[in-house]
Amino acid sequence: MNPIDLLRNLMIAALVDDELAESELALLENRRQAWGVSAELFAQVLSEVEGGDRELTIPESLAHRHDLLAELVIMVAADGRLHKKEKKLLQSSTKQLGLKRADLQRLIDEFVDDESDLVI
Repeated sequence: MNPIDLLRNLMIAALVDDELAESELALLENRRQAWGVSAELFAQVLSEVEGGDRELTIPESLAHRHDLLAELVIMVAADGRLHKKEKKLLQSSTKQLGLKRADLQRLIDEFVDDESDLVI
């Protein structure tokens, strides 16, 4: 999956609750730099997502689908709380990706320190 599509997917997750927390923005910026995306392109994609372009791009390979779900879990947990819309996004994304609820729970167990609010 190319870095732009992956970044867009993370932006969709970050904005699903209609707010972009500072911790979410910091994680997006970290990923932007790590994946070599310019600040200008980042701003353009963020503007598109804020404007309503919120359809996830689904990777073709199963390994990339697992990677995407892991990144989505990390993103929604970045602000330390799980909004109902974020929970629904994780559940629907798991189905769209052709993965199982157990896959999602395993990722939550792996990547979330305090998962009391993140149990699916």
